[in-house]
Amino acid sequence: MQNDVGSTLKNIRKSKKLTQQQLAEKTNLSRTYLSDVENNRYNPSITFIKSISEGLANGDENSAKEIYTTLMNALGYVEEQSPIEKATSEYISLTEFIGTIVNSYKSSQLQIKSQKEILEKTNINEDRKNEIANFIIFHETRLKDNDKILLEALHRKNELETLIEDEIRNRRKKINELLVSIDK
Repeated sequence: MQNDVGSTLKNIRKSKKLTQQQLAEKTNLSRTYLSDVENNRYNPSITFIKSISEGLANGDENSAKEIYTTLMNALGYVEEQSPIEKATSEYISLTEFIGTIVNSYKSSQLQIKSQKEILEKTNINEDRKNEIANFIIFHETRLKDNDKILLEALHRKNELETLIEDEIRNRRKKINELLVSIDK
């Protein structure tokens, strides 16, 4: 379902206190086409959105990006993440997940330890001993499952670290090459 890019554009333009004519002149676009887009008679091209965003931003690059994203979202486009952004996002989520697994692991270890101490007491009945033994078995199984999950997560974390480090190295190399070419 398409969103209302026209109203979004009109609201942003009005918040910048610009008329359609002023914005059209700033962007070298047709005022009538701008009006048609604002009234949802036409879907604008990405080039149009880029030009309008820059015109509305008055030279502020961050503002232009924000306006561009807002208008593209209004058109129903979702911004794609670059591979490095995806890897970084996954890495952050994965480290949080690993923390959760480690906490669960520690909790299970403490519960097993405390239940084993109770089991060693000689004054508990046989039913309670069986109950505690089953509890220990459950948590030992949970520890084994957590071991597997943790190993897989740590392996993926290492893969992501390598990918991110490689990308950083590649970007540094490109920057250095550009700097060398500027110096020449």
